[in-house]
Amino acid sequence: MLVASSPGKERAGRDLGFRPVSVIPSILIAAAVSPPGPRPPIGLARTIHEPAACKRDLPVSHGAPARRSRVPVPPALIIALLLSGLSGPARGAPPDPSAPPARLAAAGSTADSARVQGGRTTRDTSVTIVFLVRHAEKNLHFLGSDPPLTEAGLRRADALSHALGDAGITAIYSTHFRRNRDTAAPLAARLGDSLRIVDQGDFAGFARRVREENPGGRVLIVGHSDTVPQIVQALAGVRAPPFAPGEHDVLYVVTLAQSQPSRTLRLRYGEPSAQSP
Repeated sequence: MLVASSPGKERAGRDLGFRPVSVIPSILIAAAVSPPGPRPPIGLARTIHEPAACKRDLPVSHGAPARRSRVPVPPALIIALLLSGLSGPARGAPPDPSAPPARLAAAGSTADSARVQGGRTTRDTSVTIVFLVRHAEKNLHFLGSDPPLTEAGLRRADALSHALGDAGITAIYSTHFRRNRDTAAPLAARLGDSLRIVDQGDFAGFARRVREENPGGRVLIVGHSDTVPQIVQALAGVRAPPFAPGEHDVLYVVTLAQSQPSRTLRLRYGEPSAQSP
């Protein structure tokens, strides 16, 4: 059931700048760096740490090995590596001989965030993961005040459902605008879940609500160009860069752990936006 709230309006984004985020596993950083040149249409990932572009083929001299370019991987694999790193044992910890044999679980599924206590399965509430996106491309030629998505926007909504379909999403937050609801609709339909319609204007209050309502959950927030960076900062204390005009392919992954500093990934999903840098 949709619960309407007071409308908010998008404000022009300020140049917030950004600083490096907390240290994340080196395998994620290596996997998320994209090679120079045009991106493939689906699932190119990059982190907030984006190194300067370099030449793809370097000359070999004095027996020096040729430099290899990195292979881009889809956001779903980055998310899977992140979740598996969070759910695994601490580095250097000896194996527990009494533990049952390890088994493979879908990334972000309830299996990798649950514990068995007294014969009952309970959710591990120590780690909450929040995914944040801006709504997909809207129809700029629509005459009304609440435009729908374009064909490209509808394809992006489907790409979001594909990227997060196996991430174990437990809650979806959206503003009341049609473009936001339509962006989240394919994933909500796939999961059989309903949208939580919220006013995202109070960034600190909204971030606190997400934490309190979803301990140990996997949350999707569909926001706007002038709310997503601020919500990332309210959740993780990281100053995210503002969106470029027409930039809709950014996917943030914020990991909130009780015993560790928060961590933030900045990925790309779906088709590259027309105005992506």
